[in-house]
Amino acid sequence: SEIERLIFPRRHRARMATQQAIKAGRLTRPATCEQCGKGGRIQAHHADYGAPLKVEWLCSACHAQADKIAAVVRVADQGRCK
Repeated sequence: SEIERLIFPRRHRARMATQQAIKAGRLTRPATCEQCGKGGRIQAHHADYGAPLKVEWLCSACHAQADKIAAVVRVADQGRCK
């Protein structure tokens, strides 16, 4: 979205690069989650937006958990959590 592009430009660029790579056949979305093996709508998780094609393929539950963990790590890295 336009708001995402303006507020979170690195995330937006990573998502766009992933979508383009899928369409071009450079990335293939698997049928199951890499973490739990569950099927369904599998999502691309970016641990590092600077490496947009390095993704972990996760179900929505595992993706939400990975995002929560990443948020805690970011806060800890900023020295707010002791």
